[in-house]
Amino acid sequence: MCCLGFAIQIYADFSGYSDIAIGSAGYFGVKLPPNFNKPYFSKNYREFWVRWHATFSRWLKEYIFDPLGGVVKNNRLKTLFNIFLLF
Repeated sequence: MCCLGFAIQIYADFSGYSDIAIGSAGYFGVKLPPNFNKPYFSKNYREFWVRWHATFSRWLKEYIFDPLGGVVKNNRLKTLFNIFLLF
């Protein structure tokens, strides 16, 4: 019961904070992209991560992973190194 309660608390916290940030920004005329998209309804862990951290994932890819070289064709070791360095 404690684990289920904690999972609900975390979900409500992040959902609420995201809604507050998007609403506050909208009040000042700033449009923020959605950052929280029902992650507990995901089919796998990868989808869970993307739904929970939508803008964070995009930022990591654009500003860290891609400048490192991203996915390197014909060099799986370099790609794995980039992923390891990112996380």
